[in-house]
Amino acid sequence: MTDKNNNSTDTDTETSCLVSDGLEEGKQNHQQSQQLQQKLPRWKRTTPMVLLLVVALMSMMIVMAVMNLQGSNNNSTNNHSQGLLLNELVAEKKHNHNHGGHGISFDNEDAVVDYVKPKKREGSGCMFCDLNQEQPILHEHKNFLHTFDDEDDKTEDAVVTPMTFTYTYELYDGQSIFTDMRHEKVPNLDFDYAILSLNDVRNINVETNEHVSLDEVYFHHLLFIPLQMLGAEALMGSTPSNPSTKFPNGYGMHMIKEKTPAININAHLLSNKNLEPIDGSIALAHKQCNECYYGPNKGSDCTPEVSGSFKCCGDSKACETATSDDYCHCTIKNDESSSGTKKTKTKYRIEVDLNISREIDKFKRIDMWTLSAPACHVNQKGVSVFEKLTPDGYCYNNTGSFNGGGSLYHKIDLQDDDSSNPLVETKINIIAPASGLIVYGVGHLHTGGVSATLRINGKEICTTGTTYGTNSNETTNARNEQNHLIAIDSCYDTPIYKDGGIRFKEGDVITAESIYNGSSNDDRFVGHGAAGEHKNVMSFFTIGVIFDGNSEWLTEKRNTRTLFNNFFHSVGL
Repeated sequence: MTDKNNNSTDTDTETSCLVSDGLEEGKQNHQQSQQLQQKLPRWKRTTPMVLLLVVALMSMMIVMAVMNLQGSNNNSTNNHSQGLLLNELVAEKKHNHNHGGHGISFDNEDAVVDYVKPKKREGSGCMFCDLNQEQPILHEHKNFLHTFDDEDDKTEDAVVTPMTFTYTYELYDGQSIFTDMRHEKVPNLDFDYAILSLNDVRNINVETNEHVSLDEVYFHHLLFIPLQMLGAEALMGSTPSNPSTKFPNGYGMHMIKEKTPAININAHLLSNKNLEPIDGSIALAHKQCNECYYGPNKGSDCTPEVSGSFKCCGDSKACETATSDDYCHCTIKNDESSSGTKKTKTKYRIEVDLNISREIDKFKRIDMWTLSAPACHVNQKGVSVFEKLTPDGYCYNNTGSFNGGGSLYHKIDLQDDDSSNPLVETKINIIAPASGLIVYGVGHLHTGGVSATLRINGKEICTTGTTYGTNSNETTNARNEQNHLIAIDSCYDTPIYKDGGIRFKEGDVITAESIYNGSSNDDRFVGHGAAGEHKNVMSFFTIGVIFDGNSEWLTEKRNTRTLFNNFFHSVGL
């Protein structure tokens, strides 16, 4: 792809020359035709003129189409829509005899356009749809009756069914994947239902049926609507009394069959299998792979300037259009990327256990609102800034409304080891667009994170701490991996859950705040390079909310929405 992009300017120049030559030739022909027209009757002059105009118009349309395709290739690195490789059009001279005797000829006799067959891309559009043809599994033999008092103190009974959502995928050793949520799909159930709790998340090796260590596959995140983003911390395991997600009685996330015939998936997964140590350190190799550092095999869009961005973690056009002979990956031992040797591929399966109820109308709908720090128009401390953004940050040249002005990822710079405070605070402040009720809260952090806090008008509502693994044996440490954040505390012991929710008012300032440790002396880490700076980290706080109001958006029958920061534009309000 790099050679193609580098040659695009030459191709555009040659195309321009072809257009220029054609216009000059047209002028000469036009002068000759004017002399002949003086000798012909009017009706005989008119017909050739019409034909000449038609031919000229068709020629211009062909040239414009070619230039448009070439322009599409030039802009491919900035286009994140997933699809097949564009067919290449290569302009050549007939007299160099390299066109293979075929092509589309212009009026200019020296020009020809050759069609070059594109490489076949594995999993184009939807990467693993062929592996995910089944609906979620219903465990109806485990049905139970859930009795609760609704907001009017009326007793309700609802049948609850345990369900398992599965997503199967494959990775070559060292491969990074970032699936396109618009195309990556799993069939949904064929009825409306409410999600009442998320009970457990597992990443399983299909062949061995064993849990997979984060040192084999780093679980950067899994996002499927309407659940909040699930990261590595979701894999530690839950208990029935302390599930990963639960709501007060009478609340749930709504899934409407008509609006969600399929469950869309954004899976960001990075194989750490068979990594080559960096500076003799396997801990540093894991870190640089998982935190999206620049690497020579991560695609042409991954450059040292964007080290730490999603472009160095599989989310780039170069990786979307890669083949089995040229896939984006972290450096592995005995790397034979250019040799054409068959690569090792491993099949995995993510399993997510949920409790659902078909009696959806008995549960008040919750929307999931995520505050993601820092805000793109302010710095990490939440104050105004007029400094130039760097290409390695999410906010660089990012003017889209999807994320509501917040950042999906950021970096933690290396802190002075002699400093008395190596902690870095990151936050975002959002003004509540309406009053409402918060009935759920959880933080989402990455390696290096210490805590995530939710505040309303400066008052602490919930702070979620973190747990790090202690087992360095990569063959036995699944769910307790050294150098990894493996758990984040819940808000179940706060009024958010215990008191049935926390009220907020229109105009209240809601703050999400994270703390990371950027010291190389961070004693939670073992091995050269594991501690210190951290790239591509996230600072999220997700809250389950019910907004007050009677607008159509609030009263219509719809799915639970996943909202980010200032969400008005992204939901069409």
